[in-house]
Amino acid sequence: DNYFPPMSKAMMETRSGLTRRKLDDAIGKMEAAGHQFTKNNANHYSITLEEAHMLMDAAEVPKFHERKKNSGNKPWIINVQNQKGGTGKSMTAVHLAACLALNLDKRYRICL
Repeated sequence: DNYFPPMSKAMMETRSGLTRRKLDDAIGKMEAAGHQFTKNNANHYSITLEEAHMLMDAAEVPKFHERKKNSGNKPWIINVQNQKGGTGKSMTAVHLAACLALNLDKRYRICL
């Protein structure tokens, strides 16, 4: 069920836009609430995508649809098309969706 490789703490900082202090505070909140993170042999964090979103919630970073709730924005539709078969439409759509899903500072919801 895990389609994305786990992230280190440093990679989580880069992808989320959180400072080290905010990330450490969020990890502390989650560990105080009883969550146990997976750590590798060197005792470094191995953060899954699900845990990354939980950390963003703990750091009180709003999701994209929550930020834009009052502005009346509608969902975006991205159309990838070509009339010829075998041109890479499906792969382009999958890679675009994965890239947007990993954009943790925006926290987009993706439907493919």
